[in-house]
Amino acid sequence: MSTQADLFRQAGPAEHGFPADAGVRPLPAWELVRSKRRTLAIHIRQDGHVQVRAPLRLPRRDIEDFVASRADWIHRHLDEIAARGPRPQWHEGWGDGRSWWHEGEALPVRCLAPGQRLPGVSLRTRVALHDGGLWVSAALAGDSAAIADALLRWQSARAAEVLPASVDALVARFGEDWRPSDLRLRHMRSRWGSCSRDGRMTLSTQLMHVPPACRDYVICHEMSHLREFNHGPRFYAWQEHLCPDWRARRDDMKQWAERLRGG
Repeated sequence: MSTQADLFRQAGPAEHGFPADAGVRPLPAWELVRSKRRTLAIHIRQDGHVQVRAPLRLPRRDIEDFVASRADWIHRHLDEIAARGPRPQWHEGWGDGRSWWHEGEALPVRCLAPGQRLPGVSLRTRVALHDGGLWVSAALAGDSAAIADALLRWQSARAAEVLPASVDALVARFGEDWRPSDLRLRHMRSRWGSCSRDGRMTLSTQLMHVPPACRDYVICHEMSHLREFNHGPRFYAWQEHLCPDWRARRDDMKQWAERLRGG
């Protein structure tokens, strides 16, 4: 089967008949793959790569019009991919000597030697942040599953302090009517956060892995759903209000998701 591939960068919404000030987001780069098929189709990979599959002799303008007509669908799926959280960042052999991402920094994980103590540091949770690293109780040495569990518990405890405070700070800045009706924290493996129609917000404790600016972007994204429960132009107008540089932060979140998936 013969194929032909091209990579296109759409210059802007006006090329597809949209007025420049309509608030329509420009299409991302997309790859065109021609083959002996009869129909048009769009496939979006989990890394955000957009591929358009088309018949061999279909005019390019028809293909571009088809892609433009599916712009909302493309953006919705790309936003869903961007919102997905990372897979766990340890493997079966995880343990002392590796790093743990915390607020954008790779903190080395070290196990204490038997009888070793850290000045002024309590290890009630079996993990402590000290001197630029994470120290794990000597009782967990050599047990990668126990170390992973202890780190997750430590992360959840930090999230219980930091994430509600981050929401409070944004509410204080933009007004009390931006406060969610309820805030829940969960260790979610497939999403960074969510917001229900009745205003209940759920944030992943894995947001503690990423820099504070990225964390706030996710919160602003979910707060925007308090106004618009979709990803239409009005939703993005609210997101622009809450987080003017949301596009750059969204791109950073995509990179962090890939980084954390890589372990």
